[in-house]
Amino acid sequence: EAWKTQSQLRADYEKAYVGLVRKIRASNPQAFILLAVADGRGDYTDGTLSVLKTLKDSGEKRIDRVTIPVTENTGCNGHPNIHDDANIAAMYTTYLESHPEVWQNP
Repeated sequence: EAWKTQSQLRADYEKAYVGLVRKIRASNPQAFILLAVADGRGDYTDGTLSVLKTLKDSGEKRIDRVTIPVTENTGCNGHPNIHDDANIAAMYTTYLESHPEVWQNP
């Protein structure tokens, strides 16, 4: 591994994630970007919060973050199952219905 510590891994994760979002923004200046991460994933969950803060602090306005509900992961190869998918879809539907700025013209 390139990282000697967990904090180095998290710092690299955050840097790469911020870079990815900036690249997406450059290609899609009016897009609303929604970061999503499962809760309880430690540094990935916390790191995504840091990514959101970094981007907002640098002027990003059309961005937010959602937390994917806990999943059973009893689908094929440990992926979410049909009930997990329904819960995730409900989470996105609820979010989008309560945030019309995401899908309305900027």
